[in-house]
Formats: sequence, structure tokens, C-alpha cells
Amino acid sequence: MARSVLGNLNAARFQLKQQYAIEYAKFGADTTAADAWLDAVLVLELAADLHEKEEMLIYDFVADPKQLASNQLEAFEGFFEVSYRKHDYDYGRSVAQQKLAQYKTQPGSVFSNLHRAPKPIDPIDPSLNNPEMSKVDVNKRTRAYKQICEAANVLLSELSVNIFVRKALMWFFIQGEIKKILAL
Repeated sequence: MARSVLGNLNAARFQLKQQYAIEYAKFGADTTAADAWLDAVLVLELAADLHEKEEMLIYDFVADPKQLASNQLEAFEGFFEVSYRKHDYDYGRSVAQQKLAQYKTQPGSVFSNLHRAPKPIDPIDPSLNNPEMSKVDVNKRTRAYKQICEAANVLLSELSVNIFVRKALMWFFIQGEIKKILAL
């Protein structure tokens, strides 16, 4: 039994040494450090149950944040306007269509035999690319401000923050930061 475990361990080390040959070689003549690094990788892979998994090629379909309408507020600006969400949805679809066409032409691509007819996408309004928060309807921003302030006040209360400290925090810091973020 012990011989089998040792054989499996050596096989796993050999496999990782091949898989990470470039990284392993960077240690140069210091094989002790290289082997220790390799064992650390092995431990992490085993702990994450990744060791027996095959390598995978990942294709990205990532939109440029500067082209998104809902980029402000950590991508939550889209909740203010339906047109922002529609813009981002259509823009994301256009990115996916472009990437699929690009990946389809790459040698050995999993998309090389893809047969698809892209559906038309509504025209994308460039004026909606990364709009300033101040362009959002002021009534919606004011309503969001009140809701966020109320939530912050409730949170501080639930954390048992003294009412005087809570009021001071709200007045001198939190409300001002929220106003700044919402361009009020």
C-alpha cells in the first residue's frame, strides 16, 4: 500500500514537473527549492481537487468597461435606467459575436466547426458609453441617496453604534460620501 502511494506521489510530481517545466526551470540549479515549490503546487492542487483535472483552454468574452453604460457605481448604474441595461446587454452580445468570429478562425479552435447565424443586435448608442453619474435623472439619484442613507443608519443601529456617534458619522462622513458618489 505504501509503495502505491509513493508511486502515485512520484507520478504526480513528474506530471507537474512537465506541466510547469518553464516555471521549474526558473529555479536554475537549485533543485531543492524547485522541488519544494513543485510540492507546494501539488498540495494546493490536491486541496482544491484539481490535480486529476485536465488543463482547460478558457475563451474570454469580456466587454470593455469604458463602453458600458452601467460602469459607474461598480456596475450598478444600470439600475437607474432601463436604457443603460439594454445598451450593456446589446454591447455584450456584440462583443460575444465578435469574439466567436475571431475564435472560429483560430487553428484548432473548439469553435472552428461552429455553425451559427448571429441574430441582429439593436444599434448601440455611443452616447451611453460610460455616462457620468450627473447625467442620471436627479430624482432617481435623490431617491437612491435616501435609501442608502436609511440602510446605513439601520446598519449602524444594528451594530449598536451609540446614537450620537451614529448621527455624527452619518452627518459628517457617510452622507457626504454618498452624495459625492451619486453626484448630488
